[in-house]
Amino acid sequence: MCAKTIPEIDDWSATCSIYDICEKKSTKILAGGLLRVSLDLPMGIRPCCTVLIQPDVGTTRLDIDSRFGMQVISSRGDIPIFCITFLYDETAGEQRLVSAKVSFSKYPEVWPQKAKKPWLLWLEEKASQIIDETNMSYSVCEWLEYSSTDFFDVVATDTNNEFTAIVCIDYPLDYYNNESVPTISGRLITLPTKDESKEPDDNSSPLSFAKDVINSKWRDWVHTQCPICFDEFVVSEATVTECGHAYCNECISMYARTTLSELKGGRPNPFKCPVTSCRRTMRLDPEVKNILSSEEWKSIERWQKDTDHPPATMLKTCLRKRCGKGLMRHETPESSFIYCEVCEFQCCELCMLRPHRGFDCDPSQILRLCAKYRDASEKIKRKCEERWPWIKEYSISRISSDEDAIAW
Repeated sequence: MCAKTIPEIDDWSATCSIYDICEKKSTKILAGGLLRVSLDLPMGIRPCCTVLIQPDVGTTRLDIDSRFGMQVISSRGDIPIFCITFLYDETAGEQRLVSAKVSFSKYPEVWPQKAKKPWLLWLEEKASQIIDETNMSYSVCEWLEYSSTDFFDVVATDTNNEFTAIVCIDYPLDYYNNESVPTISGRLITLPTKDESKEPDDNSSPLSFAKDVINSKWRDWVHTQCPICFDEFVVSEATVTECGHAYCNECISMYARTTLSELKGGRPNPFKCPVTSCRRTMRLDPEVKNILSSEEWKSIERWQKDTDHPPATMLKTCLRKRCGKGLMRHETPESSFIYCEVCEFQCCELCMLRPHRGFDCDPSQILRLCAKYRDASEKIKRKCEERWPWIKEYSISRISSDEDAIAW
């Protein structure tokens, strides 16, 4: 209650009028012409949401790494309440605001306890600066109400629905502990901004906003260690494979380039997770592609094409005269059907006829032609080569391969 014998202080009366909290303040006259007044002031005036981020909490799953979850520990109402004590000096016939002391009338358990003391010290320092600049208690109260969370890291703002998200880290967040399980302990708190002119959309709330922020920002908060060089860094600066292992960009790039130099056509995908207990095959696109340069990726594309569609062994170039330059490739590694990668002409490499069912393949005719070409005079060979530009190369490859098969 307001004591009648206490002198009226214009600055304090204005603050009480603005906040309409006369019944909540206490006033005391001190020695030496000093007057002490205090009030309880909630931080902000709209609901806030507090969520705990940790592994597999058995509640709301996140879109991030499947091992992480989000636990709602407060959906509204759990906000700090400040106790602000102002000291006025009425000596020399003037009313002068001397100082402001800030404490907590209520500090929610869901808020980070380690931040409590350093936050208070910071708040008192800022309050003193405001008094020096304005000499107004209202300016201190307004700043505490709407800007006191500047002490924390603001990670996102929803301008449409007037939400601000701050993150409070209890201790450094680790992607893995000694058992290769992600460990994370932090609180994300979504708060209203000062502007009350907009109501939240029907599909928007502090909770949904918190989930969106975590999904988009968690890599900036979580620390991990490269399993190759053991350097530590945040996940956003790392390359994370689909199996969940995080590497520094330098190490995983060096591994990819070394593996690239060992590529050979027909060999299975050699890119594996470097962690020996994992060794999961890495997908070429996008995993490996995102690690290599554009020029290095072209080597992968050539290797992949040679693996999926190996070059023909007996007919290197297209047999059509109007093409004659396209490289012939097998449709599949096991198929005898080949095609020109320029004009897309197709034939069977064994009988030189159009693609057909396997049991209809009769190579006897083309084998007789190759035998006659091999035994012909040089003059006849030249005429054959004019008619069939491919026959010299094909005959040499085909007859030698058949002889090798017979010998085997």
